[in-house]
Amino acid sequence: MPIYEYVCPKCNLKFELRCSFSESSEEAPCPNCQSSAKRVFSAFGISSVSEYGQHLARGGKPRSGVFDSKK
Repeated sequence: MPIYEYVCPKCNLKFELRCSFSESSEEAPCPNCQSSAKRVFSAFGISSVSEYGQHLARGGKPRSGVFDSKK
């Protein structure tokens, strides 16, 4: 089941709920104050790891020929 984000209009708590797609448009009770919270759009990240990305993540410079503007 997907995870959806909700924001409470009363206490501004942002929380996540796992629910089916058919239930996702329904309001959800805030776990903090029990007010009706509405679902908000949330972005999700996808990452992939490559040898090139790991090299940059360790603080290295791009390898010769890859994004090399000095050629």
